[in-house]
Amino acid sequence: MPSYIPLGIRTSYSLLQSSIRISELKNQDQFKEFGIVDQHNMFGTMDYNENLANSGVKPITGCELNLNGKYQILVYCKNQIGYKNLCKIISNSYRDKEPSVYWDDFQNADGLMAIAIPGQICDQDQIQECVKNMEKYFYGNWAVGIKNRDTDEYDACYMSSICSTPIVAIPDIRCMKKEQNQAYHALTCIKNGKYFDEDFNQELHLPSSEEMEELYSDWPTPLENTFLFAKKCSFLLKKKKPELPNFSPIPEGMTEQEYLHHKAFEGLATKVNLEKSSNKQNSKNHINDLETYKKRLEFELGVINKMGFDGYFLIVADFINWAKENGVPVGPGRGSGAGSLVAYCIGITAIDPLNFGLVFERFLNPGRVSMPDFDIDFCPKGRGKVVNYIIDKYGKDNVAHIITFGSLQSKGVLRDVGRILQVPYPVVDRYSKAIPVIQGTNLSLNKFMENNDDLDQEMQQNDGVKKMFELSLKIEGLHRHASIHAAGIVIGKEPLYNYLPLYREHNLTVTQFSLNHIEDAGLVKFDLLGLTALTIISDTEKLVKNNHPDFDINNIPIDDDHTLNIFRNGHTVGIFQFESKGMTEAVVGLKPEVFEDLIAVISLYRPGPMENIPTFIKRKHGVLPINYLFPEMEATLKSTYGVLVYQEQVLEIARNMAGYSMQEADLMRRAIGKKKPEEMKKLKSEFVSRICSQMKSNEEKATELFDQIESFARYAFVKAHATPYALIGYQSAYLKANHPIQFIVSSMILEKNNTEKLAEFIYEGKRMKINTLLPDINKSHEIFTIEGKEIRFGLSAIKNVSINCIKNIIANKPFHNIDDFFKRTSISKKSLENLIKSGAFDSLEKNRALVWEKRNKDYQSPALLFETNEQAEEWDEETKSQYEYEALGIYITGHPLSKLDTRKMNIEWISQRESKEEHITGIGKLEKVISKKSPNGDAYSICIASDPFGIWRFISREKQDSLSKFVNQKICITGEDKAKFIISNTVQSFEQFLLTIEQIIFTIDNKANLLSLYKTIQDDLTQSKGTKVMLHFSQENPIIVGKINLSEDVLNKISEFNWKI
Repeated sequence: MPSYIPLGIRTSYSLLQSSIRISELKNQDQFKEFGIVDQHNMFGTMDYNENLANSGVKPITGCELNLNGKYQILVYCKNQIGYKNLCKIISNSYRDKEPSVYWDDFQNADGLMAIAIPGQICDQDQIQECVKNMEKYFYGNWAVGIKNRDTDEYDACYMSSICSTPIVAIPDIRCMKKEQNQAYHALTCIKNGKYFDEDFNQELHLPSSEEMEELYSDWPTPLENTFLFAKKCSFLLKKKKPELPNFSPIPEGMTEQEYLHHKAFEGLATKVNLEKSSNKQNSKNHINDLETYKKRLEFELGVINKMGFDGYFLIVADFINWAKENGVPVGPGRGSGAGSLVAYCIGITAIDPLNFGLVFERFLNPGRVSMPDFDIDFCPKGRGKVVNYIIDKYGKDNVAHIITFGSLQSKGVLRDVGRILQVPYPVVDRYSKAIPVIQGTNLSLNKFMENNDDLDQEMQQNDGVKKMFELSLKIEGLHRHASIHAAGIVIGKEPLYNYLPLYREHNLTVTQFSLNHIEDAGLVKFDLLGLTALTIISDTEKLVKNNHPDFDINNIPIDDDHTLNIFRNGHTVGIFQFESKGMTEAVVGLKPEVFEDLIAVISLYRPGPMENIPTFIKRKHGVLPINYLFPEMEATLKSTYGVLVYQEQVLEIARNMAGYSMQEADLMRRAIGKKKPEEMKKLKSEFVSRICSQMKSNEEKATELFDQIESFARYAFVKAHATPYALIGYQSAYLKANHPIQFIVSSMILEKNNTEKLAEFIYEGKRMKINTLLPDINKSHEIFTIEGKEIRFGLSAIKNVSINCIKNIIANKPFHNIDDFFKRTSISKKSLENLIKSGAFDSLEKNRALVWEKRNKDYQSPALLFETNEQAEEWDEETKSQYEYEALGIYITGHPLSKLDTRKMNIEWISQRESKEEHITGIGKLEKVISKKSPNGDAYSICIASDPFGIWRFISREKQDSLSKFVNQKICITGEDKAKFIISNTVQSFEQFLLTIEQIIFTIDNKANLLSLYKTIQDDLTQSKGTKVMLHFSQENPIIVGKINLSEDVLNKISEFNWKI
């Protein structure tokens, strides 16, 4: 039996102030009880209550509270009442910038125990005041604590003597073992921005029973009192069933069940117009039987009511419909919730599930009881309005965002530890960048260090690197900071502090429990996601309505040929879900004829099913025959040309061919996904047996069908998720095809701060014959605007032009001339310089060099403003173009490669590439190099380049360092055009490329042509090194006349002649 109970455990939820993981408390075998008192938070309460209780360790729930901003007291929960009171106390404590409680906050301390630590209190007067308040609020339920016997014993005895309060030993515990003290020290250095102290020797480990017995050998009472204290704390936080808030308003005399039934059938009458589909969702599976809809609706309502989710549907429909009525764009739905007809009828989703064969049981299954989960997309600009509506409706005490915890992941922890150890930055940076990211997650340090001979060698030779990795390993995975979940909020039936403790972040109320523990605390999560595609669609729709007031994006035809041509031709820039190179190639190959084809390609274009894309395309185009293992499968697989694409198809096959109910089929699908061998064996046997019985099939054929389903079901996509996404993509394409300038300008406005994406839309507009005009000091607005059939650059997209500068310009325009502008505005020098470089003053003065001089005079002495040289030499076109690029991040009036005739050089503009050949040779200007690591740890680079017609990307196996010298330079690459990306074989400067050209052949038509050529190149001709110069006269073989050192200057000289290489 242990000699004491540790009552002062801080876990890693005391952010960067403890290295103790919950798993370490769970796996130790010395103590069966722990008092956990994280620093002014209860972040880990549900986590450690679940994990420790299940392993036979009793957690004593508490926390360390900052009192009056002066010192701390430890407060523990005796029972459920105490837990609720502590939740309320700590929730209220976040009213100040620095969280703190005051004595008055303990007015209701029922169910709580407390420990006062006198060693933190300055003098005896304060000790007496503390005792007075402890007696007042915790009478009979508090103790005096000794952290360190050497320093605290006198004050503890004095405090205890005032009112005969028991003394408990309560060492400050922040790591499990002595050798982990340095890990704790590293955490505090990271937190406080200090350097690591090798001599740190503060002992904050979990003392063993023997250590404490020795320390208190002459006075065992403080140890014995820990048992008496712990005995009073019987509280264990248990999981609760999620509790929905009451929905209102409901008509008098109606229940939630009755009201949902009423709203669903009311919606059915208006949503599902069976004679004329008002929402134009006419799929190949269109159902025209009213009874079918009614039957499905009654079934869903019955399941919803049986599972107790009527209120959930009403709550979600309420805030979605409020958003629509108040101008906040809402997505058509996503995830399995789109399979609900009730959701469609009451406005939660915008997809008719019967039209598209979507299954309700994939969303709610009576055989699989879990909370429903609608993922709702909103325009990011309006999402906050919806959250505020929910807060106003249900009360600020009843609504909160959800906390998330950032952890010390491998890349970041190396940087943190390297900084506090003062390891040279290049060394830290090299190792941090060397750790690969696999499917969005950093490879762990342990994995990275496995079989890493180079690292082993450096660790042997460099103590700093060795220490950096050793310390990083000890703290990797610990919590680093708290932040807010991007989408989730909770709504409580009662004030949330009755369920869990609350926190404040960025002036928002946030739960102290993370997403995994919200439902266990008795709360329901609602997901409100932000989707920028909705912003573009909404902004475009508003612009279209300027000329077409009745236009409604939700009432567009679903089979518009102009729209489908966007996909067939691969013009997918800006099209939601279809922008990537691989997806574009897939949809071009598919050549969609109906909306269903878009749903299929979204579902197929992901790891696993992707291998079926070629078969799918060939079957669609009749290149391959469509075969069905059983003829009865045709009804299910006809729309996907005999290829299993959706999870819903698996359910349908199980129902129609094996006699499963939809609930059983969904449970089978989930079980297949879990891949448990024993369960799979049982499933397979039952499925084969039922197929043999239902279809009169032999076992071999039935087994083949199960094997097909098993291999597919692990990767299958939910059609209910793909359909709404396909609809958003289709709506984007419809606007682009039918209202192109409105779509492009809306996209540019959204991406004005993302130079790469902005350039992409400007180039795409150019391809569509939509020109982008330079900024104009009198015509430009803050954002991009439509000007006739062109787009005017917005002032806010010019680099280093502040919003205050823009307001100043807009408030004072129009300007009559440059001098008028200088007189009536006051803007920063950097803003002015970039306005000049961008060409914004061209309408007032075409000579930009002259404006540039005026700007210099103005900033040197206002008196000299009007003495500027009016004959300043104009910038040449190349200088203008480069300055525009510096100010705008993109070339508008010209590109450094605009004059190059690639046809003569047998190379191509990759941004306009249509060739199906795999090998490519292309030219561009390298804009950016991004360093990456493969899952195997191999270094590679993603390179972004531009040419006169667009932005393009390629992957190079060369490291960033070797490519960085080419940034902002003209390059030539050779490589392979793969399905998803271009992989370069060589990257060289354009000048280097020119030197590799072996010969240049001029076609000579007449003597004058020959004489002109000779005069042009005579000074560059040589007989030694260089490119052979060959003349080709009609009907004669080319003859060599010399050699020439090819350069850009030479190319410019010979641009008017007829030549090739």
